[in-house]
Amino acid sequence: MKVKTLNYQKTLTSSLLQVGLFSLLMAVSANFRFYLPFTPVPVTLQTLVVCLSIVFLKQKAPLSQLIYLTLGIAGFPVFSGGASGILYLFGPTGGYLFGFLLSSFLLPPLLLPDSSVVRFFFCFCLLHIIVYSLGVLWLCCFFNFTFLNSVRAGALPFIAGDLFKVAIACLILRQCLNCPVYGRGKR
Repeated sequence: MKVKTLNYQKTLTSSLLQVGLFSLLMAVSANFRFYLPFTPVPVTLQTLVVCLSIVFLKQKAPLSQLIYLTLGIAGFPVFSGGASGILYLFGPTGGYLFGFLLSSFLLPPLLLPDSSVVRFFFCFCLLHIIVYSLGVLWLCCFFNFTFLNSVRAGALPFIAGDLFKVAIACLILRQCLNCPVYGRGKR
């Protein structure tokens, strides 16, 4: 019985560390940013981190997003540009932040343990569709953009870069699937 308890504590500690690490990676990736002159939404590495959190954390991915958002709301400077506070969620990037959370809830059940890299690629693309959808709707509702202008400012400028991030996530995933520790490689 004592061995079972120790294994549970080790697993719980490992899970908490992984979730915390991905919350931290969200904060770091928010600050690898630049702005395009025609959109109020910065280009960041956050969707890459969300993709990877879904791979490594699976059903715990939403917890890392909730912690990230909670830290930002509580005043820690984790949002893009070191911003924080609940009012940040009502800015132009609020819809994208909620899209990160929603996609981390919806996508892990679609990824089976034996999923191919191609399946992950399509799930990562679906993640971006979810994020873009909420971001575009947010711009329409809170900033009085027309739908077309919201798509032009909130989705179209990011597609090429996000496809590149999806490719990077798939390359990382492919390496991990061949790794004896994490994936399906020889043990």
